[in-house]
Amino acid sequence: MKNLCSKLILLLCLAVLLTGLCSCGDGLSREEREALAAEYAKTELSLAVDDPEGLAVLEHYTQLKKLDLSGSSCYEAIEKYIAAHPDVDVSYTLLLGSDGMTVGSRAESALLEKGEYVAALASYGPYLHDLRVIAISDPAFTTADLAALAAAFPEADILFRISPEQPDIPFTAAELDLSALRPENADAAAGFLEKMPALKRVNMTAADGTNLLSFTELKMLQDAAPGAVFDYRFDSFGRTVSTADEYVEYGVDPRAYIYNAGLEQIREMMPCMTRLKSMYFQYCQIDYDVLARFRDDFPGVDIVWRIDFGPYSCRTDTERIFANGSLDGNSVYNLRYCTKVKYLDLGHNNQLSNIDFAAFMPDLEIAILADTAIRDISPLANCPKLRYLEIFVTSISDLSPLASCTELEHLNVSCCFSLRDLSPLFGLTKLKRLWNTFTNVPKSQRDEIMALMPDCSFCFDRITSTGKGWRFDDKGNINEYYAEVYEIFGYDDWRENISYW
Repeated sequence: MKNLCSKLILLLCLAVLLTGLCSCGDGLSREEREALAAEYAKTELSLAVDDPEGLAVLEHYTQLKKLDLSGSSCYEAIEKYIAAHPDVDVSYTLLLGSDGMTVGSRAESALLEKGEYVAALASYGPYLHDLRVIAISDPAFTTADLAALAAAFPEADILFRISPEQPDIPFTAAELDLSALRPENADAAAGFLEKMPALKRVNMTAADGTNLLSFTELKMLQDAAPGAVFDYRFDSFGRTVSTADEYVEYGVDPRAYIYNAGLEQIREMMPCMTRLKSMYFQYCQIDYDVLARFRDDFPGVDIVWRIDFGPYSCRTDTERIFANGSLDGNSVYNLRYCTKVKYLDLGHNNQLSNIDFAAFMPDLEIAILADTAIRDISPLANCPKLRYLEIFVTSISDLSPLASCTELEHLNVSCCFSLRDLSPLFGLTKLKRLWNTFTNVPKSQRDEIMALMPDCSFCFDRITSTGKGWRFDDKGNINEYYAEVYEIFGYDDWRENISYW
C-alpha cells in the first residue's frame, strides 16, 4: 500500500504553493516556480484522498495521462473525474472489509474470502465496470447479500468455491457433484447449499463407489438443501442402496439374513433416506415385534414385511386376507401386524377361538368370521369402518362392541345360540340388513328393532344361516351385496386367491 502520510504532505505542499501563487505571484522564487511547473507537468501521478475536495488539485495537472488513486475513499467523485477526463487512465481501489482488503476498480475477477465482503462488493456495482467473475469461498453471508450482489453485477458469473477439491460452481446450479467433498469441509458446504435455491440434485458418491462423508455429515447437507435429491450410494446387506431411492427391498433376491442387530444398522441410514416411501423385508430373520417398533419409529415410510400365520402367508400392507381352514387361536397372532386390512375372510376355521388381531385393523370394512369358535368380538370395536359382517354359527353372546361400528350395513348373526340381546344394535342407523335366525333373542326385541329401522331388511325365520336371500336369490343368482364380497375375495378361483403367499 502507498504511504498515505506522504501523499497528504504532498497535497498540502501543493495547496500552499497554489495559494501563494494566487496571492503574490511574483513572491515565489524562480526555483519554486520551476518546481511547481514541473509538478503540474507530470503525466503520471499517485494520490490518496478521502474528501472529494482533495481531487480539485488535479485540474492543474493538464498533462496527466495516468492516475493512481488507490487508497482513496471518495469513489463517486473519482467516477465523476473519470467521466470528465476520458484521456486520463485512472485506477483506484475499493475497500471490502475492516481488515483492509480491497478490490481494484479495473478488476475483471474477484475472490471473496470472507462473507462480509459480499455485501460490500454489492454496494460497488456503479464503480466496478469490468468485473465478470466473482468467486465466494466463505459462506458467512446472507441470501439477501447474495441477491444484492447478483443485482449489482447482472453480467458477472457468481461462483461458490465450496472446497479446495471442488471446482467453482454457479450459485444458480441445478445439479452438483460433491463426491470429492471432505468431512472437514462439510460445514462450509452446508452453508453454501442453503443459498442455492435452484439446486435439484447432488451426487455424493464417486465413480468407484466410495463415500468420503458419514451419514451424519450427509444429513447436515440434506438439511441445508431440503428441496434437492442427494444420491449417496452404499452397500446394505448385499444390495446397493441410494438415499435417492423411494423403495428398498431386503431378503428377496438374494435372501439376506439381517437379524435384529442388523436392523439397527439400517436404522442409522433412515434419517438420510429423505425420499423413501416404502421398505420391504421378506424372511430376514427379524422378529416381527422388532419390525413393528421400527415401523412406529418411521411413520412417514411404509415399512412392510412378510408374516406367516398357520399355513398361510401375507405382506403386512395387504388389504385382503382370505384363509379358510387350519387356523386356531394361536396361529392368527401375527395378523395384528397387518394394519391396512380392509377385507377379511377367516370363515370355516372351526378352531379359531379369538380375533384379538382385529383391534389392529382400523380400516376393516368386510369381515367374514362365520363358522368359527370365537366368543368375544370386542376387538371389532376398533373397526369403525366395518360395513359387512358375517359371524353366524359362532358362540358369541355380546354384540355391544358393534355399537362402535356406526357404518355397519349388513350383519348376519344367525345360529348364535348364546345370543339373547340385540339392543346394542339399536343405534346403528345405517343398517340395511339384519339376519338373526336360530338365536334366543326375544320377540319383543325383534319387534322393537324393526320399529326403529323401518328401512332395514330383517330375517328372523328359522331357516339356514344364509337363507332367504342373504347371498343368493331363490333362483341361485348372487345378489348385489354379496357380489362385491365374491369379487373381492375371488371365490371363482379361490385356490389362486387364498392367502398362501
